[in-house]
Amino acid sequence: MSNQPSGTDSAFYVKDLLNKDQLKQWTNLSRRNLLDLLDSIRLKRKSGAANQRSTLARVDCKSILALMAFLLVIQAHYSPFIGRSGSALLSAFLAGRDNDQCIISMPVDTKNVFRPPVDCDFCRDVHQVDIVQHVSPEEFESTYAYSGRPLIVKDALANWTAVNVFSYEFFSELYTKESNALASRSHRCQFFPYKTEFRSLEEALTMSEDRQLNQPWYFGWSNCDSQTADVLRRHYSRPYFLPERSESSRTDWIFMGTAGLGAHMHVDHVSLPSWQAQCRGKKVWSLEPPPECHYQCQSMEVTVEAGDTIVLDTNIWYHKTNVVSEEVSITIGSEYD
Repeated sequence: MSNQPSGTDSAFYVKDLLNKDQLKQWTNLSRRNLLDLLDSIRLKRKSGAANQRSTLARVDCKSILALMAFLLVIQAHYSPFIGRSGSALLSAFLAGRDNDQCIISMPVDTKNVFRPPVDCDFCRDVHQVDIVQHVSPEEFESTYAYSGRPLIVKDALANWTAVNVFSYEFFSELYTKESNALASRSHRCQFFPYKTEFRSLEEALTMSEDRQLNQPWYFGWSNCDSQTADVLRRHYSRPYFLPERSESSRTDWIFMGTAGLGAHMHVDHVSLPSWQAQCRGKKVWSLEPPPECHYQCQSMEVTVEAGDTIVLDTNIWYHKTNVVSEEVSITIGSEYD
């Protein structure tokens, strides 16, 4: 759901390994020191399988060692992408080494490297994004909910006050310095600056009027504060088309911005499909099948208007967005099971 992947917060553990200067310059380490570094890492497979919906990526321990050594040796001479992946993987791996397990939180570049291929049946016969209204939960479940087939529902926001209430000013007043919304930041509460200079949600929601009006901006964030969620959900309700036994995540995702910007092409790592409601403005969504389906499925583009809700499995469809309205674009969404 997150329209933009985030980096890793992992850091090197220097104790019992190499000195700090060496770790800062690990790309210049000698082959002997690299071998010593690898020898010092104790690997042990964690007993039991992690839950399928876990945000942690599992990789065979021996494969990690082999791949890490390979990336370390060649990174200085070949692809910068491989170098970044090797660097991020090593950092995350070392940060988790004291957990006595072989499950590590993958940086996004590395997650994409290890992303398992998908069955292209989900997109092979999809040639357009279906646009419907008055769709029943039964029809939605049987045709769209878990099939990977993208959909726009035209009438899901009919009774939402969010279409009139949500605005830049509304969120600025909701997310003040004194609010729990900003205070309760965690690894699950993400901020996506995209192509802006903002370093935090606080910065984005306190920009000057001149900045708002004279330069394009677009950013997004996830809300993990329960009190703020209660406020948000006074203005929107569970989409009527979701199956009765389906539940939306308690995490709200909000994306807001002006014409000319949006999220870059990416794929998410959130495990579940999601819906995103266009409360104001409009965005063009560009969808691409995953690389393994390139010759079997086709790219698509669709405009999501104010009042529309797009339903998409962003874990299998690569996607990017672009705001195309004069009005500020504001969307809110969530995952569903």
